Amino acid sequence: QWLNTLSPGNQAWIHPDTAAGSKLRDGDEAVLTSAAGTMRVTARVAPLIRPECIYVQHGFGKLSKWQSLAAGENGSDAALLV
Repeated sequence: QWLNTLSPGNQAWIHPDTAAGSKLRDGDEAVLTSAAGTMRVTARVAPLIRPECIYVQHGFGKLSKWQSLAAGENGSDAALLV
């Protein structure tokens, strides 16, 4: 509940050069993929993140319906983990 109060939505922090190369602007939907799966999240263009990195918060998009604040919401980083 605290995470949801402080940050009601997950975002992918992306360096401006990386965002430009992917034609992403602040607030666009970003689709992140790995060998394990796909995650959809809002892009946040942030110059303090390294160009070769993307940062997302952990704790969103839980699959359990009992975790009602986070269930299915805002992208789960677990979907990208092998």
